[in-house]
Amino acid sequence: MELKSLEPFGLPPWLEGETQLPFSKFSGDVFEILCFLLLKAENPGQKIVYYGKTKDQGRDIVRWHANGDVELIQCKRFSKNVDASQVKAELAKLVSNLFYKRLDGPFDRVTFYVVPDLTSGAQGLIDDQAKWQAAAEESLKSFLKKTPSGELVSFAKQWWPEITSEKAISLTLRIKAFPDLIDEFFTLRKVVDGSSEDVAKAVVDLLDEREERKTQESAEVCQIAKLTIDGIAPAFTAASRSLRQWPKTLSDGKWIPAEDQVSFAARSLNAFAITDTLLKLIAAAAIMGLSNMPKNG
Repeated sequence: MELKSLEPFGLPPWLEGETQLPFSKFSGDVFEILCFLLLKAENPGQKIVYYGKTKDQGRDIVRWHANGDVELIQCKRFSKNVDASQVKAELAKLVSNLFYKRLDGPFDRVTFYVVPDLTSGAQGLIDDQAKWQAAAEESLKSFLKKTPSGELVSFAKQWWPEITSEKAISLTLRIKAFPDLIDEFFTLRKVVDGSSEDVAKAVVDLLDEREERKTQESAEVCQIAKLTIDGIAPAFTAASRSLRQWPKTLSDGKWIPAEDQVSFAARSLNAFAITDTLLKLIAAAAIMGLSNMPKNG
């Protein structure tokens, strides 16, 4: 049978020919969430907790198995393979936090979800407790930035749960079983629907619309700016004719006393709707830099 497309197997066309999913494109947080959702999809009903950035103390995910085992999962996404020094640092952090009871242990299993892979030195470290025992004291010293206590070193050398790893290829095979995860994390979504000509026309139309709006606004400003002081006074009078009917506040040919301006403003907001003409006249006065506006109608 000739295989022409990987879509029936759960991969979108842009990933055809790839042996593993492009985990390196993700941030560390997104990779952790993907691993958490994968575990939830594979184990419905099991208690699985994602700790994320809540001061995880070396645990990203904790899973409680049906047989009672408690598994701690540490997710590591890098562009290059994870080496032995990085695994030593993670083990030192985990051991320290368990010893000082910053973590609610014990854990029966520790699994590293690492992409793209482990180096041979890192793989040898998690496969052989003796290699960890030989490196434990120096790893703790490097992590703590001080010499570890004898009790902590002794605890670290004795502590050894079942330690395994899941790498990019195995994670790819597991994720491919769940099309929803592929769609959510790996499928490219079309943001613009249309040909390049359609997009170009839409952009041009939008720019033309903005330019037309700017032209209209500029014309209005220019028209207002052409008003003279002699023209503003009668127009202002006509626009505020109703205001001049207010008893004891305005009368023909008189000015509003400065001390009454605040009171007048508050009362006028409740009693009258300022017309569009009045607002334009105020704008014109501001544009022309008038320092002494008439306070009467």
